[in-house]
Amino acid sequence: MAYITQSSLAAGLVAIGETAIANEDDAALRAYFAPGYVLHLPGADIDFPTLRAYFASLRASFDHLAVRRALIVGEGRYLAARTLFSGTFAHAFTHATAGVLQPTGQYIEWELLNIFRYDDNDRLAEEWVQSDSRIFLQKLGHSP
Repeated sequence: MAYITQSSLAAGLVAIGETAIANEDDAALRAYFAPGYVLHLPGADIDFPTLRAYFASLRASFDHLAVRRALIVGEGRYLAARTLFSGTFAHAFTHATAGVLQPTGQYIEWELLNIFRYDDNDRLAEEWVQSDSRIFLQKLGHSP
């Protein structure tokens, strides 16, 4: 195992958002996530293939999709980040919890709070996410 600094973990986190999430790079995405990766959401845990499909639905729904890490802090093999997604809601969003949502043509931005745990091979092994899905759905034009 090579010694990794938090700065290099943070740089990798920024890069994966810009290159493989916002702009499809499946090889980079697969290399970044550890086998057995788990995303812990408030109501469920999901695996890497499910997360990959979600990223694909974001790219298909939002023109000029961007992922920005507004703040990153870390300790050991953990990073925490305030993550901002943004884009123009130009195409139907098929991965919404409220069903298929039709585009509004509006530019929107939404926020997540993430905690990331990296394995001994410097791959993302586990993640916890908090967000307000009600506000996200409202921004998409759906009033729950």
